[in-house]
Amino acid sequence: MKRGYTASDWPGFIPTMTRGRESTPTLTDFLANPAKLAALSAALGEYFGPDAPYFGPDADPINLDQVKHADLSESVLKATIREYTIPTPDSFPHSVTLDQQDNAWFGEIGPRANKIGRFDPLTENFQEYPVPIPDAHPHTGAADARTFWETLTFSGPEGDVNKTYAKLASVDRETGKVATYDFPGYDGHVHTLTLDQDGNVWCSGSSVLKFDVKTRKFREYKLPIPSSTPENTVEAWENIPGQPPAPGAGTIYDVQVDSKGNVWASVQALGLLVRLDPATGETKTYYPPDTPSVKGLAVDAQDNVWFAGYQGNRLGRLDPKTGTFKLYRPPTGFATPYGLALDKKAGYVWFADLNGNNVTRFDPKTEQFAEYPIPSSNASPRFIGVDSKGRVWFTEFMNGKIGVVDPER
Repeated sequence: MKRGYTASDWPGFIPTMTRGRESTPTLTDFLANPAKLAALSAALGEYFGPDAPYFGPDADPINLDQVKHADLSESVLKATIREYTIPTPDSFPHSVTLDQQDNAWFGEIGPRANKIGRFDPLTENFQEYPVPIPDAHPHTGAADARTFWETLTFSGPEGDVNKTYAKLASVDRETGKVATYDFPGYDGHVHTLTLDQDGNVWCSGSSVLKFDVKTRKFREYKLPIPSSTPENTVEAWENIPGQPPAPGAGTIYDVQVDSKGNVWASVQALGLLVRLDPATGETKTYYPPDTPSVKGLAVDAQDNVWFAGYQGNRLGRLDPKTGTFKLYRPPTGFATPYGLALDKKAGYVWFADLNGNNVTRFDPKTEQFAEYPIPSSNASPRFIGVDSKGRVWFTEFMNGKIGVVDPER
């Protein structure tokens, strides 16, 4: 809508662009920092300005010959993909997780959502559980035999530093009762979660947090974050000369637990993996090659750590026994692997490709990919899950839907 604006035009528009409907701390940070505002305006001017080659006002329309799609395999063409619209309007479902009965659970972010949802694939019915905290932003979850656990990523109104907010919610799967849990004295935020062998909840975020399901108490583990920014990482790309690192540069994005109880964490903006031994507190940091950022993680039966090289457009694997990495390039150019899930029976690694609008399968035995296009455009899939039948469930963050890929097996 603002094609043709120059770098000098954007600073006058940016403060009004949300029209009072959203309070965005990131935007506030830009406005309080002239250097950041100038850098943002320069970037917008470059890509949307009068002479921009693709998005400028006089740019030639994109033609279909410029849009490259990878060929679909015969097995992909035989798959079935179903989509289901979430009952609550303006719902932004972020992540989907399966319970032991193959019910699909997901967090609902949005002005009218703020719920934890459950979908029964047998009856095709939704059940929604409102979270009793305004704007809690339910994000990512995991199910044990009785309880579904969900992170709450909202940490309270901007500037309110004297109050702690719930970091975690639970839904009793028998009664439907929702409970929330805060962490007194901890002013950081949480992001994703996973369960260990004892059923305890591990959360990513400002630090790594453990929630003991018996004592109902949190414990914080701080990971070693490099004091200098590694080259060729998202944080280095976004760094403005003379400015301090952006808040959250060392944020822990995802966590998983291996068979030995080690906790693995990804540091998105720095493109790092960190292993934590909770028993000793010992940590080890791994630097994947050619990986500007890391999002989701998964640990397979051999304790190999699979990771989503998001801006590096790769699926990666770390063998902790040897410390060696291997990177795999998906067929779609500039694919952006996001959340990972393992089909433990078939041995496949699945991931959501946000840029390509795909749910993608990787076979470690053959090192071959199969990409399943999501029928709806701009779905923006995030974290995904595999059920007991090998079906892969995904969310459509921008479309208010969840979906499932039933592949040929």
